[in-house]
Amino acid sequence: MLIAPRYIEGSVGVEDETYDLPQRSYSWGDYKAMPLANLERLKWNEQCQDIRVWREVKEGDDVCDDTDVDGNPECENGYCWTDIISNSTEINIERGFDLNQSVVGRPETGVLIADIADPTLNALQASGLGIGHKARLRVVQGDYSEVIFQGVVRAISSYNNAVDVPMVYLEVADSIAQLNGVLIDQGRPQETYAERVAYAVSTVPELNIDVSEGTQTLNETIEPLTALEMIVESQDSEGSVVWVDKENQMFSTNRDWEDTVFGNNRFSNIPQYAFTNHLTGELPTRVAEEQVCLSGFVQTSDTKQVINGITFYNYEVEVSTDNEGNEEKREVANTYTFTDNASARLYGSADIRLTTRLDPNSLASYAEYIFDHWSRPKTKVETIEWPADKFDNPNIPGTISLDIGDAVRVALEDPIKENYLMVDSVQRISRIKHKITPYEWVMTTELL
Repeated sequence: MLIAPRYIEGSVGVEDETYDLPQRSYSWGDYKAMPLANLERLKWNEQCQDIRVWREVKEGDDVCDDTDVDGNPECENGYCWTDIISNSTEINIERGFDLNQSVVGRPETGVLIADIADPTLNALQASGLGIGHKARLRVVQGDYSEVIFQGVVRAISSYNNAVDVPMVYLEVADSIAQLNGVLIDQGRPQETYAERVAYAVSTVPELNIDVSEGTQTLNETIEPLTALEMIVESQDSEGSVVWVDKENQMFSTNRDWEDTVFGNNRFSNIPQYAFTNHLTGELPTRVAEEQVCLSGFVQTSDTKQVINGITFYNYEVEVSTDNEGNEEKREVANTYTFTDNASARLYGSADIRLTTRLDPNSLASYAEYIFDHWSRPKTKVETIEWPADKFDNPNIPGTISLDIGDAVRVALEDPIKENYLMVDSVQRISRIKHKITPYEWVMTTELL
């Protein structure tokens, strides 16, 4: 795991403990009392004089390019990374979006939690760890590297029961958490869904979003909303899925998210891996997937995702004139309800409420689309689990690169009927979990 200390122009240290760097040659003895200081770091700090943001590199500046400073720390794009992974006893990561009892996939804050042994009670402090520092988990082997998680430190706790080794609890959150801390109080004009969510995302530095084309036109907003509230409310109008990938890039589909593909593989329908309960190498395949043996799965067929009643709270802008002839605008929430009676009789009432900003004349077709997709129960594999790595060979397993939206094939052989697949489906990942200990790396995914 790598921690990026705050970049400090012309000085070295953290928070309130900073030191001026005079323009002269350096020797280690001059700065032996300074925390975080070494000769190469001091040279790097002074030569990279312009304060820069994450991923911004001063053109033509060899010192500030992606280079290693004697291998440790690694200096990238205006930050020096420090490795703190060696003493971790357990790392847990959970990321994804929530699609339960809804027609939209709402983004949820991705979190990394690490328990790190700290026998001297100052090892992490010496590395410059602090709230607000950037953190990432990376797998590296030779020239190959794979980012598993990236975010910002939001909690650090030390604990010791006077018997076991002192430990540090570290919590890192991705950019979804930052969206909830930004208030947009100026309102927005009538615009497309893609334009509105792109504006909301732009309020968080260094966060970008890729939105599918062909999105709905949304009514004007007047009342203040947080950036996350604006995205979530806009999703209700679009019927979209939104998530952040492992490198903190945000994606949003349009209403037809089942047919969406970003680039060559993001949210693709073509799986790279086939997960099976019977690893023989002889499964009949539609494409040439690599087979992976499951350690567990859950298959469901229930009414949790059935929707047969919809209430739209549709915000519409009313324009009036005051006593002095000035134009006034206000948002009014009008209610529209739709029901699929046949589904309700068969499966019981299952209603949802959506907060929308749409042309009222478009709501009936939106409701019809929802009933077409969600008014009947579906049978699906809900979760799969597998040991991604037993650390019993030097090779890095490919499945650790799986991310939200990726397609996987689930091929489950019937335990009684020989050479018969009782389940053979291609599904997308909606949530992904990693549990990493010194003995095993276990991955669990929830599937659409």
